[in-house]
Amino acid sequence: MKLTSVLLFAFVLLFSSCRKDKEDPSPDNQSLTQVEDNNELKSESDQTNSDVNDAIGNFTSLSGGRMAVVNAKKTICGCSIDSAQLGSKVLVLNFDGTTPCGSPSRTRGGSIRIELIEGDRWSQAGARLKITHQNYKVTRLRDSKSWTFNGDKFLRNVNGSNWIGFLAGTDSLLFRERSSNMSITFNTGAVANYSIARITSWKMAKKTGIVNFVQFSAMGDTLLNGQSGTDTWGSNRFGKAFTNHYNRRLVSNTYCQVWRPVDGEIVHKSEGNTLTVNLGVNEQGNADTRDCAYGWKLKWQLSSGQSGEKVFSY
Repeated sequence: MKLTSVLLFAFVLLFSSCRKDKEDPSPDNQSLTQVEDNNELKSESDQTNSDVNDAIGNFTSLSGGRMAVVNAKKTICGCSIDSAQLGSKVLVLNFDGTTPCGSPSRTRGGSIRIELIEGDRWSQAGARLKITHQNYKVTRLRDSKSWTFNGDKFLRNVNGSNWIGFLAGTDSLLFRERSSNMSITFNTGAVANYSIARITSWKMAKKTGIVNFVQFSAMGDTLLNGQSGTDTWGSNRFGKAFTNHYNRRLVSNTYCQVWRPVDGEIVHKSEGNTLTVNLGVNEQGNADTRDCAYGWKLKWQLSSGQSGEKVFSY
């Protein structure tokens, strides 16, 4: 099962929908940009994890047999895989920088180096990867916005990959992700530095009369300055310190489409501004009890004293 990019919410709609007026004061532009950046960078990190798993799945000696059977002959958009160092448990993904990929369409350039630094096979419980971004540049074609990543992150396969159990719905795939001071350069020339501590899981689920689907969840995985559930922290593109933490685990599934979460609460803080996103709400902003939720609610409390909330559809 491919670990596809998971969009927390379509923040581009937020930019077009939020308006600054007396009746509905909205968060300032820097706060909104920070929230959008968090979403984009989270999605790109998830996509990297997806590509890494697919690449490793092509090589039984690195992945382990069961994983290779499920992920046989995976191709990665706009990418060639250099396996010359496979004997040293190293793969290098080289991106061509020109092939449009995904939706919204993007090109990707630079390279990602993958090294298995703990364990004999990636499918083993406790196996750990070092993933090195080397001028890995993602460009969104519709507006030419780009993000260039440099730095390392580490991915641990917590429980091991029991693919038979996963497909049967009895076992989940659990990955712990860590990064310290990852550098991201935006197309404007601004630079942000992110540290990451999150854990994600995937599990097969069922509904009466509906074929199997995959349920996804994510949670911040560290305690920072007394705040549990912290997911990311560092300095944003404006040079201001920020933290993001989960009050409730993000939950989504392939039945409703993974970019339409059915539950979760995420809090973004920077320079005295607090933006809280409640996922999986109905039209009134309350928890949606239907199979698929209407949208999310944004609440803000700014250092200027402005506060408010608004409900958005997915």
